[in-house]
Amino acid sequence: MSKIPTSHTSKFSTGGPIKVILIRVGGNGSRMLGHLKDLHLALQAHGAAGLQVCAVDPDTVSPSNLVRQTFYPSEIGRNKAEVLVSRLNLGYGLEWKAFPQTAEDFLRNNPNFSYQCDLIITCVDSGASRAALAHHIPKTLYHLDLGNGKNYGQFILGGQGLPLPFARYPQLLQDDEEDLNTPSCSALESLQRQDLMINSTLATLASALLWHLISQGQLDYVGAFLSLERFEIQKIPLCVPKPAKLPKVPRVAQLPRNLSSQKQRTG
Repeated sequence: MSKIPTSHTSKFSTGGPIKVILIRVGGNGSRMLGHLKDLHLALQAHGAAGLQVCAVDPDTVSPSNLVRQTFYPSEIGRNKAEVLVSRLNLGYGLEWKAFPQTAEDFLRNNPNFSYQCDLIITCVDSGASRAALAHHIPKTLYHLDLGNGKNYGQFILGGQGLPLPFARYPQLLQDDEEDLNTPSCSALESLQRQDLMINSTLATLASALLWHLISQGQLDYVGAFLSLERFEIQKIPLCVPKPAKLPKVPRVAQLPRNLSSQKQRTG
């Protein structure tokens, strides 16, 4: 019997910038983009080349986005990806790129993206959106997926010898009607649907996972499930049976009894 690995060694190249594609910059994605800037500056402080990031999102900023996402009132009506990337480029002298289009169009227009990228981060808002992307993401890339409900969520890293997130948990590719994420009309409605801190907490933890992989060169877990209601985190081990069920978690007011029947989403 072959030995089950207990750690994963980083496959990131050390010869140049780590190239990242970030799909959607809403609740989780806008927070992730800010943390990618932090990782870039930290890598440069250590003498490395840092990150080169492309952000993809077709949506425009609305008033309801101002509470849980990282936008300003003066940016209402402008494209989300262009706003955030322009702000970071101007403030930090970066040359990151924004693509104001759907992920499907971006991948269709850039069929060789997998040869020009090290990591793809998906912060999409439904199982259907994940399913549309799943066949575009090869195992040769790292893939980090973030998703959440009202006050719970998950982040999962795969690829480069690890099971891809959607292969590990195929339930993430499905939606129930009650899980459909329709746009919020106001900031209050947005907060009623999702906890104020769920996106920032998930993005911080997911970024900490990336930083550990990049700076330490290895991981012994590939993500976590989070409940803000109970302030509990359940780590996802390196190796689990495939395809795996989403785990049972402590019962809380807004959290389903068994995540195996829950389809995570983002805001």
